[in-house]
Amino acid sequence: MKLDELKVRLVQIKVKRDQFIKRRSDLLDSVESLKGRLSTLSDTEVLLGEAAVSLKSVAEICEATSKNLIERVINHGLGVIFGEREKFRVYTETKARSVYAYMCLGEGTKAGIIDSRGGGYVDIISVLTVLVLILQQRPNVQRFLVLDEAFAEVGAEHLSKVGEFLRFLVEKLDVTILLVTHSEQLAEAATKLYNVSMKDGITTIKEGKI
Repeated sequence: MKLDELKVRLVQIKVKRDQFIKRRSDLLDSVESLKGRLSTLSDTEVLLGEAAVSLKSVAEICEATSKNLIERVINHGLGVIFGEREKFRVYTETKARSVYAYMCLGEGTKAGIIDSRGGGYVDIISVLTVLVLILQQRPNVQRFLVLDEAFAEVGAEHLSKVGEFLRFLVEKLDVTILLVTHSEQLAEAATKLYNVSMKDGITTIKEGKI
């Protein structure tokens, strides 16, 4: 091999060596970068785990608070309206990562309220459950509840008590209730009355008594 060819060959080898050294340096930098990312991911995984535990605790506290508030309000309402002494209870159960709630009267039973007490109880419990959800809004929203014949299944002998309880809710909880009803007993509890009638396809609304 001639001297000039040998020189060219040496230069080529040196270039390849430099390229190899650079690639090795780049690979080492990549390894260090990956180590840093893995460390960050590990720290993130730990933080996410801690956050999940905290969120679960918060959810359990919120669930217990909501459950207790619903039970207190509904038990008070049932006591005032029906003289009910059996305690209203909310039971929760987790199935396949979903939470199911059961509402019933009495201890240790999951019998449906409509089966054991009838539609009147369901009407009262439904209205009070919605009211509790309104009260729990954050931030506080305008407390306004529209009830369209919401107590149709409640016996006539209990309607006066229903009206008294609605008046109590309005005064104590600062909630406005718009009630659509044919019951004079419920109407007597209202602060304002509007009589709605229809004749020949024309709807007339007058302020005053039913």
